[in-house]
Amino acid sequence: MRVVLGALLAATVIAIACSGSSGIDDRGLATDCNPESNAPARAEGETFVTTSGVNVVVVTEAPEEDTAQANDSVSVHFTGSLTDGTQFGGSREQLGTTFEFRIRTENVICGWVEGLVGMSPGEVRELTIPPELAYGHLGFGDLIPPDATVVFEVEMIEFVQAPPVGVQP
Repeated sequence: MRVVLGALLAATVIAIACSGSSGIDDRGLATDCNPESNAPARAEGETFVTTSGVNVVVVTEAPEEDTAQANDSVSVHFTGSLTDGTQFGGSREQLGTTFEFRIRTENVICGWVEGLVGMSPGEVRELTIPPELAYGHLGFGDLIPPDATVVFEVEMIEFVQAPPVGVQP
């Protein structure tokens, strides 16, 4: 059962559909997150905290200067764990491929939306995400307890810029 839940978690990368309300639903899933505005790539070893409280550590600096922004489509590898180190999901182990989504417009946890803006291909970040920006008071099955802070190591593989407003892809 744990393997099945882990695979479900990885496959949806914590991207459970929301009810469509604005803001953040009771599980912390993005319905209208506000990522850092055009955050620049940062240097290896640098730590910063987003406006809402996601702690970000740049593990590996990106070799490229172009950065992903809100509404861009991204392809990432990730590993998710609890603060005690217990791993609950990962794209390589459970999916065997990258996870792809659009920053802000897909229903992923707000901590991801905030932590990925400004990343470049090749960059690796560690995101420590408080419960209110992750899975909230409900947790996720037996993998993530209620009110848990979660830690994700995320590697940006590539991104595709969103078309300008009013332009159809």
